[in-house]
Order: sequence, then structure tokens, then C-alpha cells
Amino acid sequence: PILTKRQFKLNGELVNYNKNVNFNNSNPTLWEKTIKEITIPKNDKENDINYKNSLSIFSSCLEQNNRYKMLPIFYNPVGDNGKTLLKDMNSLVYSGTYHEIPAGNFNDNFLFSIIDDTNLLGVDEVRYDSFKHSEDLLKRLSAGGLNSLGVRKMRSDKRYKSKGMGTLIIFTNDIPEFRMKEALLNRLIFIELPNRFVDTPQLPNECQKDEHLADKLLYDFEGFEWFCNVLVKAKKEFKKP
Repeated sequence: PILTKRQFKLNGELVNYNKNVNFNNSNPTLWEKTIKEITIPKNDKENDINYKNSLSIFSSCLEQNNRYKMLPIFYNPVGDNGKTLLKDMNSLVYSGTYHEIPAGNFNDNFLFSIIDDTNLLGVDEVRYDSFKHSEDLLKRLSAGGLNSLGVRKMRSDKRYKSKGMGTLIIFTNDIPEFRMKEALLNRLIFIELPNRFVDTPQLPNECQKDEHLADKLLYDFEGFEWFCNVLVKAKKEFKKP
């Protein structure tokens, strides 16, 4: 939320507010360069649909009790595709309200043990059959967070109601198999990560790998503010991908 015309607070951090922030800058920060390099094909730089859709999806995490009924999946079967960096960038923004769980622990009990007041839930270590027995849980979570589960956990002999959950995002190399009815399938949003990051790029879709990029992003405060502001702008102009 905007606190003043100059600053807003995101997870306890004050960020300088820039109403004129652009999705594309002539002098981009390291954060902007990185997310574009991950989402825009190296050999087709005009094709920025995945970049814009990614910003829309990440901006939806600004709001808990997500109402958008979508289940984004960031994927590339080859690997070395930058998804770990995407998770790192969002974990810096959402900090204590970012949670990540392996797909093998995706069940009601485990979710209740870690999730409360959550903006972004990332699911990793996904295999093709990871959600074989939990598709109904996926459907309910993608419809509006923990309160839609119809389950209440007992704490100190009192009824407990979660504060809510934002957006559930799957990060994977392999696209999982879904056999659910149309209600879940209509919520799937596939974001293919088109490039690979390697030591010696040779193919058209290969980019130079930087082992220290995560540390560089941590200290790029200008880029961090750009990303926070562009998410606020994307949220105001939100269009479901």
C-alpha cells in the first residue's frame, strides 16, 4: 500500500515511490536486465509477452487472499533456466511472507505448519506425478488461499483461521501431469523460460552464466526499488495472463 506520495512499505521495508516507473528503461538496472534475460528469448528480444506476464503474476502476490483464480507454472525441461534467480528475487521482495516447499510435502497438514500471512508460496522439486493425489488441494488454493480449504486447525483449544495466502506459483523443469476437471485446467498459466545460462554459450538460446549474480542483485538497491515499483504499477494495471 502507498503510505505517502514518496514512499510505500513492503514487508516492513520503506521503498521510494516512483509513479513514473517504466517496464522498459533506456538505462535498465541489473534487476530489470536479469528478469528480462530470464523471460525474453535471447534470439527474439521483441517477444516480451512472458516478461509482462511474469510481472503481472508476481504483482498479484502483493495481495493476500488471492482472488484471481490462476495457477502459474514457470518451466523449462532443460534446466539452468534462471528459475532459481526468479525465486531469489521474489524472496527478497516478499521476505518473511515468501515460503517455498517441495512438491513432495504438498498436503494440508504441511501447509498449515508453515503458511500464515503469506504472499507467495513457491512449489519446487516437481515431477510429472507430484500432484497425483493433491489436485483438489491445488484447485482450492488457486481459488483464494488457505481460507478456501474449508479446514480449521486447532490451536490452544481455539478455532484458528489463517490470515490468508497470496499466489501459489509452481517452479519446475518438468511440467506435472494434471487430470483434474476443467475448473483447474482453466487456471493453469504456463510461462516458459526460454534461455539457458551456461559457462560457454554456443546455442542461440544460451546466455553467459554469472555465478555471483545473486549476490550482485542483493546489493543493487536501485534495481530492488525498480522491481518493487514496477510490481505496484503492474498490480494497478493487472490483467490476468
